[in-house]
Amino acid sequence: LTAIWTSPDLAQGARVNLQVYVTGSNADGTVYATYKKEAQYYRATGGSTALQGSVADLMTPRESDAGLDCDFNVSGNAVEVRVNDGGVDTVDWKAWIEARTA
Repeated sequence: LTAIWTSPDLAQGARVNLQVYVTGSNADGTVYATYKKEAQYYRATGGSTALQGSVADLMTPRESDAGLDCDFNVSGNAVEVRVNDGGVDTVDWKAWIEARTA
């Protein structure tokens, strides 16, 4: 999986709610996917950034190939939005990200 967006590091005691809409396709449009997901991450005082609960699919993923994917990942104390093009196709990914912090 390849990161297409990375948040700033979460401060201790902070949380962030992320909603992402990710879509992509190859040059001739034969490989494509669209995802809409939501997740909440937090960082406890003295702790590391972690997922609160689970990642929710806000719509049924639309994929031309089962090898395509979109997910979240913790990297250090930041959160990444990651995509997978199946290892065979060059997919041009676009992401719309709403991050609400508290």
